[in-house]
Amino acid sequence: MKFRLFTFTGLLLMLSIQLLAYNYQRLDSTVTSTYKIIHLQEKSVPWDIFVMEIDLSQDGIRLKTGLANNKVAYMDGQGTNSAQKETLGAMINRRTTAGEKIIAGINADFFDMTQGWQFNVTATDGRIASTGITSTHHSALYTDENGVPYINLINSYTGKNSSFANEWGTEILLEPLEEIYLNGQHKYKVIKKAAKVSMTSDQQIIASGHGTAVEFLNKAVAGDTIQISTSFAGIGNEKIYEMIGGWGHIVKKGINTAVSSIVEEGTMQHENQRHPRSAAGYNQDKTKLYLVAVDGRSTLSKGMNLNELSNFMIDGLSVWDGLNFDGGGSTTLNAGKQTINTVSEGTQRAIANALLVIKQNPAGTERIQNKKGISLYPNPAKEFITIELEKIDADNLFFEIYHLDGIMVSKKALYGTQQNNTRHQIDIKSLQPGTYLYSIGTTGNTVSSGKFVVQ
Repeated sequence: MKFRLFTFTGLLLMLSIQLLAYNYQRLDSTVTSTYKIIHLQEKSVPWDIFVMEIDLSQDGIRLKTGLANNKVAYMDGQGTNSAQKETLGAMINRRTTAGEKIIAGINADFFDMTQGWQFNVTATDGRIASTGITSTHHSALYTDENGVPYINLINSYTGKNSSFANEWGTEILLEPLEEIYLNGQHKYKVIKKAAKVSMTSDQQIIASGHGTAVEFLNKAVAGDTIQISTSFAGIGNEKIYEMIGGWGHIVKKGINTAVSSIVEEGTMQHENQRHPRSAAGYNQDKTKLYLVAVDGRSTLSKGMNLNELSNFMIDGLSVWDGLNFDGGGSTTLNAGKQTINTVSEGTQRAIANALLVIKQNPAGTERIQNKKGISLYPNPAKEFITIELEKIDADNLFFEIYHLDGIMVSKKALYGTQQNNTRHQIDIKSLQPGTYLYSIGTTGNTVSSGKFVVQ
């Protein structure tokens, strides 16, 4: 099937615009209940384009920030760098093995190719992973508690990329006392203060500083409550859970803003040139997400400049808001574990982060399960939770429930695990709605721990 798109194209930041008619041919497509894969070619330039259209109205579809090796690159106080880079394929394989169902993935933010430092603010699960290394404000894609996507200009960190205190600094280990998200105020409990501290759970954070920051940090003692506030200029009251940066809010409310985005966010030196390009965008009612990979640097596909990319997203996909991601050799689009575009360097480049689309279990059926065969479900729960113990060779286990501040609220013995009594139902009707921690183990030996939500 053929269809014609009439787009304006020209050199960015130039006044002359030439009207061209591009003839896009749909070579093939794959349609599922969750997504479509569309392969398009335009032979006159030529262009080879791959698009994944994700149905955001499907239950359980969520956008997630993927981090290389589940970490961010950093430089400590002594100047030692820890570079973190990973191919998109390796990232998806690792997370799939851990139990996530990855629908799609695309490379995302720009990064220092040597050190692996991410350019812009990056967040996942409501916590900042990286403040970025660029002093220029760039745009980012972020989602709220309902998974609704937004694209806006985000304030970036204006200092150097430095994590951990130097030899004259202080660190405090903090644990949340409530559900955490960005763009709000939250209370944390001080767990420990030292020259260097280490996290013992994924929920903890470290406040680290030297110089004048030490004066504030040294006032803290274990058990204190500290309130931390995060906010971003230009963003409303949305509770932000996932955030990943780009460079160029190239489509705003259905209008091509490729030129103005470069004026606002600064030149990347190659916005006028044709290169492989990666981008993400959504339609006006935010029911469809589009992941776009334009191949380049080959006789089959020359690549696009930002103006052409914006026009294609508007005219070809009806994108309402679109964000340009890192391109060139980084451009990679995956449907699950399968790479569907042709990467320009022949193999996937190791990158700092990616935008992932995951499929969660329907609400109320999510299980917490570890490799030892312990399952807890449903999550969230209302009146009861069920614990299944499939591979535990131990007797007289205990199930303990804690508030986020570490205070135990319930303890129940799980008898008879060696006699095949592997399923236990726990009454939680007395618990107030909120997030709780749990621990399963014998006296002095924890075999499983985690958190669950009471509705």
